[in-house]
Formats: sequence, structure tokens, C-alpha cells
Amino acid sequence: MFGAVLFAVFANYLIVSNSGKYIREDKVCGAIIVPGARVFSDGKISAVYRMRLDKAVLIYRQGKAGRIIVSADNRKSHNFET
Repeated sequence: MFGAVLFAVFANYLIVSNSGKYIREDKVCGAIIVPGARVFSDGKISAVYRMRLDKAVLIYRQGKAGRIIVSADNRKSHNFET
């Protein structure tokens, strides 16, 4: 168990420390794509979806994107993330 935790911490460190060169805070793009997540039968959205949408709106309001595109799975029988 300790080995798995250690691996996860080390992998996260590598990703965070090496990804900075690929992230540009000043870059402007045409659109933000928000992957869908669970929407409950009463219309409320999951916490994951809320975080994604909040971040997209923040980026949009900062003027870094011209539109927000939300993807979703429109099936009635399942609520799969797509």
C-alpha cells in the first residue's frame, strides 16, 4: 500500500513539475471544450461538472476564449461521462 501511495505522489510531482512549459496563461483561444459529467434526474449537476463549468466560465470572462462548448451524452438510460 505504501508503495502505491509513494508512486502516486511521485507521479503527480513529475506531472506538475514538467507541465508548466505546456500551459500558457496568457494565450487566447477560440473556444473552451468542457467534457460532460453526471447530471442527476432532478437536473442538478455533479460536483465534477460544476468545477469544470466554473473554470470554463472564469476563463471565458477573462477574455481568453470566445465561446464555451459543452459536450454531453444525451442518453436517457445512463448518465455516462463523455
